[in-house]
Amino acid sequence: MIRNRGGQKILNNCETVTAPGGHMIMLDCGALFHDEDSIFSGSDNLFPNFDGINIDLLDAVFISHAHDDHMAAIVKLLQLRGYREGNPLVVYCSEITEIVIRNKIGYALNERENVDKMISPELAGNVEFRRLQPEQQIGDFKIYAFPVYHSIPGAYIFVVEIDGKRICYLTDFRFNLRDQIEWNRTFQTLTNIGSLGIDFLMIDVIGYPNRKEAPTLQAVAHEFGEIINLFAKNVEEHSQFAQVANEIGDRKVDVVGGPNSAINFFCREFGVIRKRLQQGFKENSKVSLISGCMAESSATLTLASYGKSDHLKFDKNTVVIIPTRIIPGTKSKVNQMIARLTELKDSEGNYQIFKIVVTEMEPKLLKHLNDKDQNFKEKCGDRVLVCPKLHCSGHATRPEIKLAIETIAPEEIAGIHANATTRHEFENRIPSWFGGKITVNTLDANDYVMI
Repeated sequence: MIRNRGGQKILNNCETVTAPGGHMIMLDCGALFHDEDSIFSGSDNLFPNFDGINIDLLDAVFISHAHDDHMAAIVKLLQLRGYREGNPLVVYCSEITEIVIRNKIGYALNERENVDKMISPELAGNVEFRRLQPEQQIGDFKIYAFPVYHSIPGAYIFVVEIDGKRICYLTDFRFNLRDQIEWNRTFQTLTNIGSLGIDFLMIDVIGYPNRKEAPTLQAVAHEFGEIINLFAKNVEEHSQFAQVANEIGDRKVDVVGGPNSAINFFCREFGVIRKRLQQGFKENSKVSLISGCMAESSATLTLASYGKSDHLKFDKNTVVIIPTRIIPGTKSKVNQMIARLTELKDSEGNYQIFKIVVTEMEPKLLKHLNDKDQNFKEKCGDRVLVCPKLHCSGHATRPEIKLAIETIAPEEIAGIHANATTRHEFENRIPSWFGGKITVNTLDANDYVMI
């Protein structure tokens, strides 16, 4: 049995697969994107529905990658499970994912007031991390792990074999359109999965409705140079690119990429990554990779907006580019962060940041931020520029989703990791794509399917 335990809007991932004898494994354990404080003290609708889980029969948790909507509810699961002497919660994941989960547990343990009421040191240590292997046997379950391309390193696809059936859990993924070798690797991975003979496919469809055509350029955290190239190559096609490119000129550019804490970890531990560009801007341009698009309280960009970052320092020529849409639940935090960035000044009263480029902004706030300093407006124009075509995503486009399904060729399918409207639209499209060859299932909140 497969049960979708995602939250009310199904934007956080958590699925359980139960064997005939009652033992189960969990695939991801995510919370909706919020700042860290609300993750540990917010309402239960941020979290998966853990009702009916027999903790004694939960054999292991498999985490696909280190984004909050796939792993941040591990702390909540630990609370529910309670401390068990000699019987830790077993979590399979990549090395980078383990680092981020440990940071999340450490935050709950060390940085919250009255933290002993939420998670004790004994409970925080009651986790056993195991590194993913190509195959692992856990009781009656056999789990295959396949590396996959996403906006964060260390992401995986899982195939679960139980009672003669094979279930594929294909959450956040995409094809790399810049790198043919990487594209081929993703396609070969999907081909290998298809060769196993998949009975049931759960596939991420969050990118389905809005991205009908694959963009000519995609920019995510570890491809941040593409953001600048996008300006250079699209100035004729999109007027907003021309405006931004002309106003930025050869200034220093800080590109903010990646909505979550793995990039944040690298920035905190190893300093901001810097790279001179080969094209797009002049040779003396600089790009910084910085975390914090979702305004996590410990992220580099948020700390910098308070003037407290050890690694990130601005000057009057800095341009900050934030190439991501605001994830629901974080709008207020992100807008407040951007407002603080516009107000940063040096000891001489000069603004520390010349321009901030965003993909979206509330019209009233945008007008307020741009109009509050008439001297700047007269000399330099708007402080905050909106460039909606800049949005980057780590999720597959509609053609890529179709290609993945064709390659895996499952018997049955269900869309996951999107709201009900998007999933149902996707499910209605399957017959036109594949005729009656694939059975379509609907997995709404707490729904289950027997295979």
